[in-house]
Amino acid sequence: ELIPALHSDNQNMSKPNLEWVSTVKLDSYHEEVDFIKMDIEGMEHQALIGASQLIKTSRPICFIEVFKTDTQAVKSFFKK
Repeated sequence: ELIPALHSDNQNMSKPNLEWVSTVKLDSYHEEVDFIKMDIEGMEHQALIGASQLIKTSRPICFIEVFKTDTQAVKSFFKK
């Protein structure tokens, strides 16, 4: 988990080391997408923002884990 999750099964785990991780927006890929599955430990809404153009143009089926993320933010993203 990179940000404090709303619900977490890992809250008591220690995180002694920090590590830089490169990220890439899904919008940077220029190909047709039929299906997106997200289970990224509370970062789903941020990933959707980075995939907004891809989702708008491809209209894929999206299967998203929302246990650790802001469910209302995810719903609001799709309502827009």
